[in-house]
Amino acid sequence: MAKRSGASDKTTISPLERRLIDGGLSSASLFLHEVLGCETLRCRYVLATDMHALYAKWCKRRGIPPLTAPRFVGELRKRHGIPSERLRYLIDGRRYGPHAVLELPARGNWRDAEIAEFRRFATSGTLE
Repeated sequence: MAKRSGASDKTTISPLERRLIDGGLSSASLFLHEVLGCETLRCRYVLATDMHALYAKWCKRRGIPPLTAPRFVGELRKRHGIPSERLRYLIDGRRYGPHAVLELPARGNWRDAEIAEFRRFATSGTLE
């Protein structure tokens, strides 16, 4: 990405991104496309607040005004079918929530890896 003059930590919005936004594609859609394109992202369930915080940083770097958290989550649900559910969860034995949890779409390799992992568990004899 091209850098803005005088702001080394900020990237400008690319001409393609500008055309997509002007054509009706939301900044939330562009962000989601970029996030899902990251091969290192291996999670399917994320807190809506964490996803929105990352989106807000992404927007700031591009000089795009971010949607509010409720509008952002609504865009993900309406345009991309990403469900949001209020759930409780455990981290390091401590219970949190209920908080809005987003379920990102599973890519084929995630599903395959999860099926293979469970098959290894199921055939390991752990529960016998």
